[in-house]
Amino acid sequence: MGNTTYTVTSFSNSHKAVGPTQSNHNGTSHAATSTFTATVSGTVSIAWNVSGSLKVDRLVAGAEVATGVNLSASLTASLGNSITVRTPARKTTTATYGVWRKKTKGDYHVCGQKKKKVTAWTPWRAGWYIK
Repeated sequence: MGNTTYTVTSFSNSHKAVGPTQSNHNGTSHAATSTFTATVSGTVSIAWNVSGSLKVDRLVAGAEVATGVNLSASLTASLGNSITVRTPARKTTTATYGVWRKKTKGDYHVCGQKKKKVTAWTPWRAGWYIK
C-alpha cells in the first residue's frame, strides 16, 4: 500500500458513554455531595467516517502528533469506577462514564497523494463526563 499518512487539520474532545447516564437532584437549600459509580464496563475502539481500508496505526499516529497525547486503537472503561462531585442547592448533576476520545479531521494520504477526507474518533482515556 506504500507510504501512508494521516495529516490532521483540526481536533476536539468527545465522550463515548459506556453504560447509562446517571443523575442526582439536590432539592435542599445547601450544597450536597453526589457519588456516581460505573455499573457497566466496555471497550471503545477507534472509528472513522469513510468506507474502505485505512491503516489504523497511521490514523492513531497522525492523531497523536496533532493532539500531543498518547492514543489507542481501543480502550476499556472498567466496572466500579466512582467519582464524587459537589451538587449545588436545587440543581441536578449528571454523570456519564465512558471513554474520552480525540475527534480529529484531516487528510489520509497514500504515497503522497491526497486520498480521503477523514474524521476519526481515537480513544484517549477512560473517565467521567459531568454536567
